Amino acid sequence: MKTSGLFFCISDLANIDPMYQYSLDFFKGLFTTAIMNSEKSDDLQERLGFLNKEFLESLYRNICRSLFEKDKLIFSALLTFKLMEMAHEVEDPEFRFFLTGGVSLGEQLPVCPCDWMAEKQWGELNRLSLLKNFNGFLDHFINEHDYYKKMYDSANPQDFELPDKWKHLDKLQFMCIQRCIRPDLLVPAISNFVVDKIGHYFVTPPAFDLGIIFKDSAPTIPLVFVLSPGADPLNNLEKYAESKKKAVMKVSLGQGQGPKAEAFIKDACQIGNWVMLQNCHLARSWMPSLEKIVLEFAEKQESIHEDFRLFLTSMPADYFPVSVLQNSVKLTTEPPRGLRANLKRTYQNMSQNFIEDCSKPEIWRKLLFCIGFFHAVIQERRKFGPLGWNIRYEFNDSDLETSFTMLKLFLDSQDEIPWDALLFVTGHINYGGRVTDDLDRRCLLTILEKYCQVDCLKEGYKFSLSGNYYAPSDGPVEKYRNYIEDLPMNDNPEIFGLHDNANINYQEQESNRVIETILSIQPRLATAAGGLTPDEIVLEKAKEFLDRLPEPLDKANGFKDQFITNEKGLIPSLSTVLLQEMEKFNRLLGVMKRSLIDIEQAIKGFIVMSATLDSMYLKLQ
Repeated sequence: MKTSGLFFCISDLANIDPMYQYSLDFFKGLFTTAIMNSEKSDDLQERLGFLNKEFLESLYRNICRSLFEKDKLIFSALLTFKLMEMAHEVEDPEFRFFLTGGVSLGEQLPVCPCDWMAEKQWGELNRLSLLKNFNGFLDHFINEHDYYKKMYDSANPQDFELPDKWKHLDKLQFMCIQRCIRPDLLVPAISNFVVDKIGHYFVTPPAFDLGIIFKDSAPTIPLVFVLSPGADPLNNLEKYAESKKKAVMKVSLGQGQGPKAEAFIKDACQIGNWVMLQNCHLARSWMPSLEKIVLEFAEKQESIHEDFRLFLTSMPADYFPVSVLQNSVKLTTEPPRGLRANLKRTYQNMSQNFIEDCSKPEIWRKLLFCIGFFHAVIQERRKFGPLGWNIRYEFNDSDLETSFTMLKLFLDSQDEIPWDALLFVTGHINYGGRVTDDLDRRCLLTILEKYCQVDCLKEGYKFSLSGNYYAPSDGPVEKYRNYIEDLPMNDNPEIFGLHDNANINYQEQESNRVIETILSIQPRLATAAGGLTPDEIVLEKAKEFLDRLPEPLDKANGFKDQFITNEKGLIPSLSTVLLQEMEKFNRLLGVMKRSLIDIEQAIKGFIVMSATLDSMYLKLQ
């Protein structure tokens, strides 16, 4: 394995988010640790296999915890593509086609033999057949399009079986075909691709565990919590600090808080306390001072108490000091994606003592699971946009913990389960307090009623019509964890009370986002399909669009009586509207012409490639 290639792979992540910064020292540290921790063997090839496996898993584990959920599969895919590239297992034209769908230069296409395929997909299929390994595929598709209709109609096209003649294609080549037929479900296809090439481990992000992460920190190495909306790691940190019997000195950064933060850090360095600087993104002017303080840690290492720790929280910000990010332990705090992952996180730190600490232990365990399931459902509904909630609410762990506390209080203090009180407190107060839309509130309460009723206590109570989701039988905490592990990786919309069609828009957006993100960090010198570089492709497209732009509209070319004035010197009202529309259209043509000329000039190096032009470049690839 060429580890240098993997370092450049993680370095590219900074193009996705400015907080994804990793130093060479960090990378070398992971490699050294992998050498020490990997299984030993006298056989050289076997030893190298153990080392490769340990290093790859360590790299994935350490990088993954610092990525937002939306970027974790992207990282897995980039890792897989890089390993294939280094092993010469990937054809560059096929990889480029998978990301772009090929280059359309206005060529005449044969008539599509089926009415279910969109024009865009038909064009991509024609361009796919030009690749070496797909020679003859277009003729095959024209003759067998009814067979591929099954793939088009399938709920799981990523598992579709190709005819015998094309079974030899690998997973990447299969994804090229799926891009042409079912591009909306490329995300699960990418997940299958990663599993096939490097293993299931790399599509199962490690659960958040502050104890494990803390072991990687040191007095001179800060821990940086990268925040997402609605996330607050303070509660988790305070619980962990309490278990370690440590005091946490907190400063919420803002105007005038810099000197206070510096004083706290100075005192804590001497006595071994922990310091948490919250919301660093709100103190842009103080960031150079923070950078200086962290860099001085290395120089003053001997005088810093061994128990001292510095914790920082910040939303993603391009002005956050790169040196601090590169020399820190980073982790993101946000709900994991997917019902299974969400429940897994809820039960991860739940002990057997906790689920038995109630006067009605069996009811307590069953309702704990039901409320945890409800919490996961209402969080996951957000991914469906307005179909899920009219307003995107930031439900978080404190809502769930408060609901658990109130549930235990009700069960311990009442002989009978007070269902109405439980519904009111959980629905109207704990979660409903965040809900501002009346229809959303009604929806939330209706969902809660499914998970907070007497039937939930029955064996095998079904949460969905299909029966794929149900209340597990009572048992120890491990039994609930095993049930969660067996839940589907991809959620069925029925569990959210939504139709299958609700998934279509989400899946299309998600597939486009993943593909565009991977494309955005690819080098521009690579040769694409047809022997063209990305620069050449964009130049050709820009020239084609320029040639096809119409001339500006001129009222002199209109009908003679269209703009004739009346005796008051006025033209007809419809003609006035037409003039205004002509002016807007001409302005639009001007913007298009200028931007196409600018992108040509930028590629040739005559002008600077601005952020707007860079975005346009990616769209034209």
